[in-house]
Amino acid sequence: MMELLNFPPELIQLILAQLPLKDLARTERTCKQLQLASLFEMQRRTANMPSDFGLLVHLKQTAAQWQQFDPLTKTAEYKVQMTPITIKSMYDHKRLIQCSLLRKHRLLPVNDHAQLAIPLDKGLEQGKTVHVSIQHSTCQLEAAITRMAAAAAATSPSSLLGDQKKQLAPQSLAYSVQITSMRLPLSTIAV
Repeated sequence: MMELLNFPPELIQLILAQLPLKDLARTERTCKQLQLASLFEMQRRTANMPSDFGLLVHLKQTAAQWQQFDPLTKTAEYKVQMTPITIKSMYDHKRLIQCSLLRKHRLLPVNDHAQLAIPLDKGLEQGKTVHVSIQHSTCQLEAAITRMAAAAAATSPSSLLGDQKKQLAPQSLAYSVQITSMRLPLSTIAV
């Protein structure tokens, strides 16, 4: 049987440059002799290709920009530049903010059985920012959640019935959600 190390490294790099990412990931997992060369090729290719991943957070779509590929953890890190999303709620209770990982070239969400969601916990203090790390099989998200200051109630002369309605209704709570970074494992990138 011929040893792979007998081939010149330039020839191995040329062969690996022709493989799709899915086959590179398979080669990296199965062949220990080609593991370093496969990781180097994946890092080079992910740095040069345009970012085709995005996020859909509570009906707002945003793009992700590639930052770096980490060969030790075999993940690609993306920076998400998005304006904070304001979510209003009538009661202070725990809820989940739905997210979806999108691929631009396929125009389809990356499917997974478990839902990707940002947890919004009960009892978040007003004006305080909480950083949340979400672990999922398709991606890892870093998000910042802030409970915004309550809007001052407008005081205008109105009827007694209108004043009673304002006093009976609870004051709505507003939360600001912003995703700051995203990490994708090799299994998600090489699909």
